[in-house]
Amino acid sequence: MSRESLVFMFGIMVFITPLIGVPPAWKDYALIAFGVILVLIGFSLRRSAYYRKISRGNGEAGTDFFVESTPKTSVTHMDHVLEDAEIDKTL
Repeated sequence: MSRESLVFMFGIMVFITPLIGVPPAWKDYALIAFGVILVLIGFSLRRSAYYRKISRGNGEAGTDFFVESTPKTSVTHMDHVLEDAEIDKTL
């Protein structure tokens, strides 16, 4: 059974559990167990989706990389300070 069908099946069980005629304590334990199982299956699905995303198809796993941008050559903060000081001198 695939993990996707397990999520569907346990989702149905979570939906039906409050409607069945068993003691409330059993319902609580069942909902907790179904919830834990759904979390584990969901984590497994997300993990495999991540590995599929970074896979290059040849058995290697690629990763994202960081490229530093080039520094700006436009007006800097100090240029503004110097311009303000020059304006003050003329006044």
